[in-house]
Amino acid sequence: MKFDSTSPQAVLGLYDQTDKTTDIFGNVGLGATYAFYTHGRFSVGLQGELEAFGGVRNQSSLETIQTDLGLNPATANIDNTVYGGAGKGTVHFEYRLGSSGFCRIFLDGGAQYQYSLISYPGAGDKTETLWGPYVKIGLRYSF
Repeated sequence: MKFDSTSPQAVLGLYDQTDKTTDIFGNVGLGATYAFYTHGRFSVGLQGELEAFGGVRNQSSLETIQTDLGLNPATANIDNTVYGGAGKGTVHFEYRLGSSGFCRIFLDGGAQYQYSLISYPGAGDKTETLWGPYVKIGLRYSF
């Protein structure tokens, strides 16, 4: 039996879920930029980024359902290790504002890829691959 936030049990206060999650992650990365066109305040370049990451996730989830069925609340514990990497390649457009050029408007467009390996003790390893387009528009101020 599945209950969600719109079920009568949730509305009547008969269902409760409590989660406690702890994530400890670290990463290391590198990137490079090459400006192949510069004219006055405008520049166009290529950017590449690589990142490796890893860490642990601990999660404890307790669901309580108040019914006449005699169901006892149970806690599900998830402890896993996550490793992976990510990469991104973009074309970078930039326009410097003002006489100093400290303020810049930019647009990055390209593609990104991420691979993760998740290890569940006693349940094996699972992999996840994410990829797709990447667009970022921003305003940067350097001083």
